[in-house]
Amino acid sequence: MIENFGGIIKLNRQQEGLTLKYIKHETGISQGHLSRIENNKEKISYKNAKLIFDVMGIPITEEDLNEQFEKDFMSFYLDVIYLRDYSVSFKKIKSYHQYIRSSFSYIKYILAHMIYDTLIGEKNISKKYVFIKEYFDYLEDYQCQLYYDYMGGYYYMNEYYLEALNNYKIALKYGGNLYSESMLYFHIGATQIYQGANFDALKYTEKARTLFAQTVNLKRIVSANFNIARILYRNGDFKEFERISINCIQAYKELNMKMNIVYTYNNLIWGYVRSEKYEKVFEYCDEALELEFNKHCIYFYMSVAAYKLNQIDKAREYIKLARETMDEPTKYMETMIKAYQIYLSNANDERKEKHLLKVYEASKKTNDQDLEKFTLELLCDFYDKSNNFEKRLKYISIYVDILNKQKNNYV
Repeated sequence: MIENFGGIIKLNRQQEGLTLKYIKHETGISQGHLSRIENNKEKISYKNAKLIFDVMGIPITEEDLNEQFEKDFMSFYLDVIYLRDYSVSFKKIKSYHQYIRSSFSYIKYILAHMIYDTLIGEKNISKKYVFIKEYFDYLEDYQCQLYYDYMGGYYYMNEYYLEALNNYKIALKYGGNLYSESMLYFHIGATQIYQGANFDALKYTEKARTLFAQTVNLKRIVSANFNIARILYRNGDFKEFERISINCIQAYKELNMKMNIVYTYNNLIWGYVRSEKYEKVFEYCDEALELEFNKHCIYFYMSVAAYKLNQIDKAREYIKLARETMDEPTKYMETMIKAYQIYLSNANDERKEKHLLKVYEASKKTNDQDLEKFTLELLCDFYDKSNNFEKRLKYISIYVDILNKQKNNYV
């Protein structure tokens, strides 16, 4: 007799769109007995299990897949954690598809698909995989933690940071292992940065870094340092932000992590803009542009710096290049570049205001307080130059409100 197998039967039956009444008709097993089996209140014989799966058209095997699948699941997850090519180990996961549906490991198989789909940016993860939590009895504790961690990751990638944090908080309630907890702490810290919760962001990122060190995960250690630099930047410690960012660039070069180099240059140069070190913007821009990614962002930063240095012609030249090199920009950056080009042009004030207000609305949707503050500064600068002091006062007031909200979050 097979114990606690009912949940696997129930899930497969529901996925096939079959009723208990239909299964009873095809197998002769009473509906009441089927219901008790599905609720794990009664055991089921191998013979009856095979009858049910035959009706569903699902092959059943006597081979115990569970131990080997657990090893392959962990191999896939370690590839994710260590930033290796996880597509190969995921192919191994997929190779189980023929018999896994009639195995206790079926829920783990679905969880692996959820993690993979989240990583590649698939949509509707929250709806497609919400049922997994009904079958936690078939998962290890660390895998229950992974479910909420990657559900949070889905919301994070779609910029729903509060929903992400809510899932991370639930994930913390489950006992993980060194690997799952290190990534959970890392994800919480990264999300808290966007919320302006700098104290918590630093606490969780440092926890993650400690666990990454214990598991000798060099790539993740550097990524944790990258996030610590971002936190220090938001706390106004630009000197330490600069030092760590430059070290991260060197480390990423040694680890051959090109896109991370791109992101770090982007953050470093933006940090120079925000700390008003406009001459330093041009110190690293050539190297950043050679990477051929995010060129529109770098040109935008150069334009802002040139404008602040009263090099108006240069500023116009750079913003033109920013618009010409836009390659899958964020909605905010696309709106900002267009508006900034108009702002630097000889357009009338009404047109400039219209586009700057569009950028402000876009900034609020990013849930990134730093971008919102930058946009408000630009708006206030515009109203100052156009002598519209009433509106300038209105947006200064909003700016101050943001500062007050952030005050308690500073380290």
